[in-house]
Amino acid sequence: WNGIPVKVTLSPDLQLGQHHRPKCVAFDLAVECERPVEFTLKLRLPWWLAGAPTIAIDGEAQTAPHAPSTWWSMRRAWNRNSIHVELPRGLHSVPLPDEPDTVAFMDGPVVLAGLCDAEVMLYGDKDRPETILVPDNEREWRTWRPGYRTRDQERGIRFVPLYEIVNERYTTYFPVRKRG
Repeated sequence: WNGIPVKVTLSPDLQLGQHHRPKCVAFDLAVECERPVEFTLKLRLPWWLAGAPTIAIDGEAQTAPHAPSTWWSMRRAWNRNSIHVELPRGLHSVPLPDEPDTVAFMDGPVVLAGLCDAEVMLYGDKDRPETILVPDNEREWRTWRPGYRTRDQERGIRFVPLYEIVNERYTTYFPVRKRG
């Protein structure tokens, strides 16, 4: 920056050993400079943000708004600083443009795939996907598994992140109808 080398390193915070399933995406940024240099560091607040982010610079809490799809700016003199960021995520549904009652489910930025080999009607409120899916709440060693399962449905279906699918049949879009 202005002739001064600046290095920013991003490291995921895997949130190992948590007693409860994490409800955020967390990571750490390390800002390293040869000497103090003032500049604005911008952090992208993603569209899927489910609440106000938690941000701490060198352990000092910062105030950041719940403002999805915007940038949050941090202007200061930087020199060997650490930034911890937690972005709240939540379960939400995304409808097909021409079929609003057919939805895919996402956990924050992650597309969920239902492990089934045919289209299955799900019942609940598509605008409140927690009426249709519940977290598996399974752990593998010290990490929480990111899956979900259906609740109160005629057929039980497991939902896993699409990126985990290898040789399994799956569906990403499901028709949803209110009970009644």
